[in-house]
Amino acid sequence: MADHIRIGDVAPRIQYIANGVQTAFTYPFPIFASSDLELRLNGLLVFTGFSITGAGLSEGGQVLFDQAPAAGAKLTLRRHLRLSRTSDFQQNGVLRARILNDELDYQVAALQEAQDGLSGAIRLDPSEYAATVLPLAEARANRILGFDATGAVTVFPQGGTITSAYPGAVPRSVEDKFSETLSARDFGSTGNGTSDDGPALQAAMNAAAASGKHLIIGEGTSRALGFVVDCSQCKEFFIAAEGSELRPVIQQFDASENVLGATSPLLFSNMNASWAGSPAMWWEGNVNLDSLSGGYAINRLQRVTLHANARFAVIGVRGGSASAVITALRLYTPAIYAPMVLFGGSRRWGVREYSAVDTGWTIPALAANATATRDVTLTGLRQGDFVSASFAKTAGFQNGGVIFHAAVGGTAGSDQLRVTAHNISGGNITIDAGTLYVRAVKPRL
Repeated sequence: MADHIRIGDVAPRIQYIANGVQTAFTYPFPIFASSDLELRLNGLLVFTGFSITGAGLSEGGQVLFDQAPAAGAKLTLRRHLRLSRTSDFQQNGVLRARILNDELDYQVAALQEAQDGLSGAIRLDPSEYAATVLPLAEARANRILGFDATGAVTVFPQGGTITSAYPGAVPRSVEDKFSETLSARDFGSTGNGTSDDGPALQAAMNAAAASGKHLIIGEGTSRALGFVVDCSQCKEFFIAAEGSELRPVIQQFDASENVLGATSPLLFSNMNASWAGSPAMWWEGNVNLDSLSGGYAINRLQRVTLHANARFAVIGVRGGSASAVITALRLYTPAIYAPMVLFGGSRRWGVREYSAVDTGWTIPALAANATATRDVTLTGLRQGDFVSASFAKTAGFQNGGVIFHAAVGGTAGSDQLRVTAHNISGGNITIDAGTLYVRAVKPRL
């Protein structure tokens, strides 16, 4: 090293979400040797397949991978020093400034690591001081960790009761207290900013609506909810949200489902629209919907005017802060247009009609008033869709004595349609092989 390292006020770790192309990743903190840098991909230590530059430099350096990490992988770069004495000053010997600086730099770097580790630990508020010691392993095994009336650490039996910290609170079981609300994580939502949480969020909202429970969806790096709409005919919508610290966000797409950028601006009625850029690629309002304008809550209902090039759009809200709360989200538009809502993780953009052909059904002979059923897979089919079915014999003419009913569902709860052949005549009818046609249409908003 030409000069000793200068240890600045820089956290000794940094994280990246890989895009599958990038191979060089910068670490902005200094290391003394390449072995001082710890690499983790999705939490697992990595020892090979990369090289490190910048060891011994105050400004840090780069990690160069032989092959780019997979898209969506979380890369963590962390300084991890070995705590050992690297020098020994002799009595009455020469005290060289460079050696002393290196020694002090190493100690400060180690203290930064300790501070970084403590930042993720559970600890007392600075205004409190107490000897907080966990009970012995035998005492805390198969029990719930908690706090007693003085705030000291203690344990409670599993399945016991807990009491809220408010006067007059009624003791309740732990299970009862935890079941008050639903979390999006209960349904598989990760909130990691890369996974598709759409199906999990939809399942969570369905469960919350059915149970009447409050749904918490605030976990994760970012959260937004919105309606996906076909705006080929209608460009003007009104959005209203009940809650706090919610900010309107809009994504626009062309007819080929390509996202429209900053050259396709939109308008809000009572606030300015700001372009968020990559990777969000959305327009958002410059204030929250519950913010006041001149002392009046005129922002709660916002008119959204989309760009003329927009054919599809996502119209919704995101949390303006980590404490944002949403209880309801509504979208309005002139009834003359009635644009269709296309939301749902498995539903195709801009498609209202789904159809399928099944040539594998040979209908058995049906006695008077007898039935036969056939389940047909129709990806994207959901409760509430309009469904119908028809049948054409391979040879001969089907005289109408057998009618075909269609209903959503079969052996699977979704993506499946059940067709029933019903002999409504007074005698036996044999249809045999033929072609079954099924059709589903999504309802409009």
